[in-house]
Amino acid sequence: MKQSNWSRSLTVLSLCAAVVAASVALKTASARSTELELLAAVKPTAVAIVEWERVVKASKEFTDGMGFLETQEKELQGKVDKLKGEFEAAKKTVENMKDAATPERLQATQDALVKEAQLTALAQTSQRILEVQGGTLMRKVFDNMLKACDKLQKQDGWDIVLFDDRKLMPPERFPDADGKEGARPTLRDVQQIIQRRHIATAVDRVDISQQVIEFMNAEYGKSPKK
Repeated sequence: MKQSNWSRSLTVLSLCAAVVAASVALKTASARSTELELLAAVKPTAVAIVEWERVVKASKEFTDGMGFLETQEKELQGKVDKLKGEFEAAKKTVENMKDAATPERLQATQDALVKEAQLTALAQTSQRILEVQGGTLMRKVFDNMLKACDKLQKQDGWDIVLFDDRKLMPPERFPDADGKEGARPTLRDVQQIIQRRHIATAVDRVDISQQVIEFMNAEYGKSPKK
């Protein structure tokens, strides 16, 4: 009789454990189902990428601006070359006046020094002018690129537009002054380059560089040329 009661107790306990286990399983499945429903309800973030160097090089505004700067560079270089010729001539005059009277030779030397100073100033100023104008052009093109990205982001429903930095890789060697193989990067060099990269990989369909190029060139075509 005692054994019968003992068996009955074990059966009851087993049934209780089975009910608890089934209840837990149902709750877990229900929670998982709810979690999946919530994840499905959340709209994935739509991210696009732009290769800014490619956009700049293909921008009509940039190529036109660089064409103008190249023309300016030739004009300024012509002025520098002319003044350089005058300086070389003045220097030659001084060299040929070894036996001349001191006042005349001093005057010729002074003229040569003035030409040299003018040449140095013109060469430095010309370079500075071109660099500043180049910076102004790049800033304007970059600003228009951001505006194009903003309009395409709203038009096509992108949530974020990032600059494509997938080409950024630690080199096996840094180039030296002549563009040849130089020093190998250190651990710190490699880490710094890796930290500058934000995109590990991406599919081609999220690259909107060509759309940005076409949009920018279309807008540039509408602008009155001065």
